[in-house]
Amino acid sequence: MNLSSRLERTFRRPSGAVASRSNPLAAAARKQTPPLGTSPHAHRLARMERLTQLLDEAIRIPGTRFHIGWDTIIGLIPGVGDVATACMSGYVIHQAWQMGVGKRTLARMAGNIAVDMLVGSIPLVGDFFDATFKANRRNMRLLKRRLAVEATR
Repeated sequence: MNLSSRLERTFRRPSGAVASRSNPLAAAARKQTPPLGTSPHAHRLARMERLTQLLDEAIRIPGTRFHIGWDTIIGLIPGVGDVATACMSGYVIHQAWQMGVGKRTLARMAGNIAVDMLVGSIPLVGDFFDATFKANRRNMRLLKRRLAVEATR
């Protein structure tokens, strides 16, 4: 089946229909979709959690319990690597802002990304720091903690 017929099939599908079970992308989307009624921000949090996992913990180092992510790998590119990953990390802050998280929490999240970007730009030392600091994971913990506090109010 060529690309144009695939696109036609995709766009003809009714909006409420679920993609076929054989489609791996659709299966991944179903797996990550939280059940309805869990939280008003559940879908947004699931997307942010997936990005955090990709950036900070995507690859397990064999023989250890240590994980590195694409943040560490892309950060190896001199000059643009840390800036590129900081932009991707900015998505988490943007989503947190859209959720109505307070300015103090947003500032702490931005600080984590700034430290990750600035120290990560130092050759060799910064690459090791990128692998261990995991700014995105820290930001998700801050966000979840803040949302839990706001939920109890």
